[in-house]
Amino acid sequence: MGVIDRLHRAMSRVTSSGAFIPEVDGLRFVAITSVIVFHMYGEYFTTRALPPWQEGGNTVAWLIFTGHFGVQLFFVISGFVLALPFAQHYIDGGRPVKIKDYFLRRLTRLEPPYIISLIIYVIVRFYFAGYNIDKIIELWPHFWAHVFYVHGFIYGSISQPGYVSVNHVTWSLEMEVQFYILAPLLANVFRITSPAVRRGVMIGAIVLTHHLVTLVPRSTMAVVVVPFLPMFFVGFLLVDVFLVDWKRSPSRTWVWDVIGVLAWCGGPFLLQQGYLADLAAIFVVWIAYMSAFRGVMLSYIFRNRWIVAIGGMCYTLYLYHPIMLWPLQQVWKHYLFGFERTTDLGMIALQQFVYITSVIALCTVLFVAFEKPFMKRRTWKLKLQEPPTHS
Repeated sequence: MGVIDRLHRAMSRVTSSGAFIPEVDGLRFVAITSVIVFHMYGEYFTTRALPPWQEGGNTVAWLIFTGHFGVQLFFVISGFVLALPFAQHYIDGGRPVKIKDYFLRRLTRLEPPYIISLIIYVIVRFYFAGYNIDKIIELWPHFWAHVFYVHGFIYGSISQPGYVSVNHVTWSLEMEVQFYILAPLLANVFRITSPAVRRGVMIGAIVLTHHLVTLVPRSTMAVVVVPFLPMFFVGFLLVDVFLVDWKRSPSRTWVWDVIGVLAWCGGPFLLQQGYLADLAAIFVVWIAYMSAFRGVMLSYIFRNRWIVAIGGMCYTLYLYHPIMLWPLQQVWKHYLFGFERTTDLGMIALQQFVYITSVIALCTVLFVAFEKPFMKRRTWKLKLQEPPTHS
């Protein structure tokens, strides 16, 4: 085995369930890189982005800014992954999911790497505070609120002035945990035997929960899972189509490539453009995700072994990239780019590539050390026949 193959093997995650769908990790790659790109927005632009058709709008700024939607892309993937074993049981007659094992697996898989990352964040903050013990005292209650996934409930939304946390991006992990608790109950939708009725219920749930967003005060955003339920339900809908249509007739066509490219490219321009545009964006995401399975070219891209490997490390990348970006930017500015702000598309693309590659390189070490060891415990196993590679 060569050096490249050994590196790829080290970067590749272990599936606790025995089920592996490479396109899912390919989609995780898109989600995590979108989030990282968004967190570098302030590196290039000093004001809030506007779409290009508005006065003062900028296409490049808008595309970078809409990278925040990568969080919602993750929620779709989580909905898919969480719903899959329940759907296999109810639709395909697979083995039932033991609720105890369901929660235990998430605890043993997610909690240890998370706590380790929080400890590292506290140590780093302690160092940059000049070893000031007051910094530890200030962060201590926040640390424990993070550990038990109640930081938002206690300290409020990330958008509130004066917000303090150990790692500010973990608000979305708290949303994930809330949905983990709800998922077994919501998965009863797969008990409905008629695919048309079942999908109608899911689409209704997407529309209804999207409407609820207009009723939720902004102060509770990023505190309760309600505003993000539509994206989780998209994952449920994707599972239904995957098991009933795609798995039983796994052909790929170039038509889906055309549809998928339009969805992936057009989706960002629907975001934050009003109630109906945001609702349309939710279903465009579903179409884009479908194209990752059904398109010839897109499936080939999303199944690329390096994209899949990096997507499989998304949890480590998610946890650690905020603490890496600023130091890496300073290093590369000093040695390569200079400190002058740029809004040139080519230079932005080059810088983004260098920064993201650097984050991936560092996170590979952290992934192998602190995340991969907790992937190896198998508490329940799914039987999933993988679709063929070619159409």
